[in-house]
Amino acid sequence: MEDKKIFKPTIWEKKLSLGGTLLFIAAGCLLIFSDELFPGPAFSFIGVVSVLFGGLCFLVFLLSYLKGEPLLVVSENGVNISSDHFIPWRDVREVRILQGDIEQIGIFTFEDFEETPSQDFLGRMAQRSWGTKILPTGVTSSTYRSITHVDIIEAFQKYHDQFLATLSEDEREKYVDVIPQIVDGKLQVRELKNTDEFGSGNEESTADFIDWEALMKREK
Repeated sequence: MEDKKIFKPTIWEKKLSLGGTLLFIAAGCLLIFSDELFPGPAFSFIGVVSVLFGGLCFLVFLLSYLKGEPLLVVSENGVNISSDHFIPWRDVREVRILQGDIEQIGIFTFEDFEETPSQDFLGRMAQRSWGTKILPTGVTSSTYRSITHVDIIEAFQKYHDQFLATLSEDEREKYVDVIPQIVDGKLQVRELKNTDEFGSGNEESTADFIDWEALMKREK
């Protein structure tokens, strides 16, 4: 039986997610139909957007709840972000953390960096978010209290190390330092070493933040 780590929200967390989307829909309906409290087309427009967005989120959460799909599965072979999106460790060049209100984990493959960087709006947004105009192959995040980004990175470290143990010494060098490090239960955010455009081997460690402005200047 394959050794793997399965990340699934609790039943109560799933129910809270569904309840939250219903509240979002209710708030949108209030903006649309309560002309006395919220007069004007602007509130109606915001209400319509809220209902559509909340409805979409509700359907996504409901389908996930009914199917019982995990948020994430990590093993020696790679990462399953969803039932049909598997990324093998052999393809992973780098994992980056986007910190904010919701921490996001981006998985970049060697193939990603072979593509021409996007110069359009998406490219600019990617550079501001991830420090590069290349979009990650996979992105995962958790809004659930039972699943933290530290838990996910620790699982990445464990199973990526198992993958490295199956490689020869020459092959292993290609995959060293692609996962951010956890020290004393805290994520050590840094400029990632394995990225040519950021200057391999010249990274500066920092405990709390990435200087995205410096990274973007260096990439230009």
